[in-house]
Amino acid sequence: MIKTTIDNRDFEHVHIDTYSILTGESADEMMREYERDNAEEAGRDYDENRDIDYDMNAIREALAKESIGYLENELENNELDGLITDIKFLNTGHPKFYNYTTDWYVAEYTIDEDKMNEYIQKHLEAVQAKLETYSKQYDENLVDNKYHAAVCHLIDHLIDREDYNMHMREIESEVYYENMQWSDEKEANNKK
Repeated sequence: MIKTTIDNRDFEHVHIDTYSILTGESADEMMREYERDNAEEAGRDYDENRDIDYDMNAIREALAKESIGYLENELENNELDGLITDIKFLNTGHPKFYNYTTDWYVAEYTIDEDKMNEYIQKHLEAVQAKLETYSKQYDENLVDNKYHAAVCHLIDHLIDREDYNMHMREIESEVYYENMQWSDEKEANNKK
């Protein structure tokens, strides 16, 4: 078994983009609607300007772990089972400005070396092309890392963009809802 560390932005279809795709908008609407209904039921006014605080670090981590779970499930359900034996979440981050990139996570992929070498031989040209792309765009040290390129090639061809996006949107509201609270309630809890 060997290990390689990969930033999800090296994949074509795998993301945890909270800026333009997984924005939490539906969770925000749901929380405000719930509060509005409760206010009406209790006979009190509803404050439309009430702010919500989001724990974005926890949201990114939860989305990353969901993404990893999705990849593991997809890897188990086909002839590629056993090539990647484990995916371990390491960390997540976000850019200071969203001009050129988006949120990311880094994971460690444990690979069955013999099986992956067979995979590389079957897809040699494509894996070499992927390797050249990374060596030009990211880090010259990746030139020697055929396993990094092979995992990226495998994931790029395994994961369907629409299916992945649908899965992530299905869990988006729950992830946000579990990591958000009213700002005034947060302040009151912090004072205790």
